[in-house]
Amino acid sequence: MKLFDRAGIILASGLGIGFCPFAPGTAGTLFAIPLYLELYTLTFWITANTSLNNVVVYVAFVVMLFILGVWASKIASFHWKSKDPQTVVIDEITGFLVAMTGVTPSTISIILGFILFRCLDIVKIWPANWIDRKIPGGLGIMLDDIASGLQTWVLLNIILFLSQML
Repeated sequence: MKLFDRAGIILASGLGIGFCPFAPGTAGTLFAIPLYLELYTLTFWITANTSLNNVVVYVAFVVMLFILGVWASKIASFHWKSKDPQTVVIDEITGFLVAMTGVTPSTISIILGFILFRCLDIVKIWPANWIDRKIPGGLGIMLDDIASGLQTWVLLNIILFLSQML
């Protein structure tokens, strides 16, 4: 196996989290929580003395992870000869990061984000289910979770907004 193929499989599996024997998608999403907290802190640190907006920097990291995830998922899918191998969790990681974009970390926001994302990722309501069926390869693997992440983002922000009004 080539070095780039190995790197792709390591990234696609979330540094090995995807090899968890039970609920690898949930394990990948749990792995995304400390990554989210670190990325949130890092973006504030980077933007502290610049005119950059911290959300712009956060989104740039997520877009970069998405692009790498498409590449890595394609390699893993080819390697395991599967449309969407369970060991691929970079999609869950990136989807959760999308869901938490611009959300201030708190115990409630993280728990709600986690539960909403896992439910929407498992159920796959439109357009995630359409993407899952119609878009092949690494792009399809990643995009259905991005769709679930965006759906989570909307619901989470509505819930957090309404909870502040009460």
